[in-house]
Amino acid sequence: MEKKRLFVAVVIVWVVGTVTTYYLYSRGHLQKVSDVKIPLAMRFSSLRGLTDTPTTNVPQAGQQLTSAPTTAQPTPGRTKIGSQEQEQRLAMAERVELADDGSNIYISVLTTPGYHDSRLSRQYITWMQTVHPKQVHVVTEGGEDMWTEALTRAGYQVVYCDCPRDSTKTQRMMCCKGGVQFDHWYQARDAGAVYNWYCHFDDDIYVNAAALIEMTRKFDHNKDQYLGKWKRLSQQVYGSSDRISGWTAPGLYNFPERKHDNYRYANGPAYCISAHLMNRLEKYLRGQNFVSSCNRAQAVMDDVLPGVIIEGVLGVEITDIPEITDQLDSPPYDDRSWYKHQITVASERIQLPSGKYHGWDMILSYHCLLYPGVSWCK
Repeated sequence: MEKKRLFVAVVIVWVVGTVTTYYLYSRGHLQKVSDVKIPLAMRFSSLRGLTDTPTTNVPQAGQQLTSAPTTAQPTPGRTKIGSQEQEQRLAMAERVELADDGSNIYISVLTTPGYHDSRLSRQYITWMQTVHPKQVHVVTEGGEDMWTEALTRAGYQVVYCDCPRDSTKTQRMMCCKGGVQFDHWYQARDAGAVYNWYCHFDDDIYVNAAALIEMTRKFDHNKDQYLGKWKRLSQQVYGSSDRISGWTAPGLYNFPERKHDNYRYANGPAYCISAHLMNRLEKYLRGQNFVSSCNRAQAVMDDVLPGVIIEGVLGVEITDIPEITDQLDSPPYDDRSWYKHQITVASERIQLPSGKYHGWDMILSYHCLLYPGVSWCK
């Protein structure tokens, strides 16, 4: 009897494993050894330069490139050397010049050291190569590593925040980082920089820069503009002693100046705010003001706090942009036309199994879909 039970158990495990493997392979998360394609840039062990990355001129996103990229020259002075795999990935950084680099858009990317290698590195070698380095501000903590060094040497802005650190992401730490993000936009404004838009993206969001620039052109940055994908309508705001289903409702009862008690907001991973509205938000979101607003807004998470303040307190309604998608969305399977028209897509949600790269590197296939002339896409 025991042998029979053991046999049945083994058969069940085998069947489940086989079905799971087939499903993952069919969805593009697994590859056969024969399917693995190593890009040309990864076949060389020599280090490539950071500031002298190859450049390719692309009049518009998605057009076939007409000229071959130039070869990067080694740049001396690097202090952070990674593993062979990391160095190969770093060598893939290849500039793509758009007709409009969107230099009037301030892009803030929120990350953490634990995601520098798995997430930030892939953003750096893909969509970050399509925008002007000076407009990208990466907010993280801890010390410099090979990826933040690469960003800095290439001209991107890396901001190291001094926030309380714990083994897990705490609300206190994340509110502190949120304050640092917004504070640096205001610092840039005070220093004379002219940005028409503030756009926030998480470190696992792929940004279609051309589509982002086209979107911002449709709206007047001199007016209150809050752009994102509408996610949810809150419950009516309640006081601290009121409960709904055992939990305290997200509330703005500590903001007596609030315009209304029902509000919508974009999910935290991706949204844009006009410069005019950013000026109105300063007293709520700049530096320590962000932390204070976190403390005042009951049960509101840091990543959606800006939206809650914008709609609930200031009374500015969100403009729904369906093409801004994130981790909560489920993109269509291998629909290349759909992907070409999106503004943002969460990297872990990309489903392009017909592309050249798979698994975590499927974001590279998305980049190749938009910019097929990049050398490692051929």
